[in-house]
Amino acid sequence: MSPSLLPRCVPTRRTHGTLAVGATRVPLTVATGDQSAALFAAAEKTNLIPALAAAGMTGLAVAGLIYNSPRKRFVWAWDSFSIILVYATDFALLLAFK
Repeated sequence: MSPSLLPRCVPTRRTHGTLAVGATRVPLTVATGDQSAALFAAAEKTNLIPALAAAGMTGLAVAGLIYNSPRKRFVWAWDSFSIILVYATDFALLLAFK
């Protein structure tokens, strides 16, 4: 295969151009590339819901580790409650789309 047939390699974080949002031009500086977008590109609707829920729960777990609250208002901290809420929503959506 000739190297001229392949696209030019560029970093995912760079100025890609601007995006028109109404009358405003928003700079587009980050684009999801092949490896990080592969999870969502080939997913069907029933596979996309758990993938997004897993990404959200992972983000909540990391945020809970970084921003650890010393006092709990209830039995669980905000991060634990949020993860359970995302899990329950994911489960309900999976049942609804079955």
